[in-house]
Amino acid sequence: MSEVIHALARRDVSFGPEDIAVLAAGLESALTNLHIKNRNDPATTAVAKLIIQLARDGECDPTRLATRAIEIVRGSS
Repeated sequence: MSEVIHALARRDVSFGPEDIAVLAAGLESALTNLHIKNRNDPATTAVAKLIIQLARDGECDPTRLATRAIEIVRGSS
């Protein structure tokens, strides 16, 4: 699981352990699809923040989180 999502999501008390696992799965899927291998890359943090915002907006499925994040990063709405 991604340490980035854990560090960012832990700051938000609305996310429990199960939620963080969903966020981490969505993040890992998005990063793999975007070919971002370096988990210390600032792009990783940007995608993680995007995943968290999408979850705050109500999305709770890791596949849909990843898909939407990829669409936003690639500029297709």
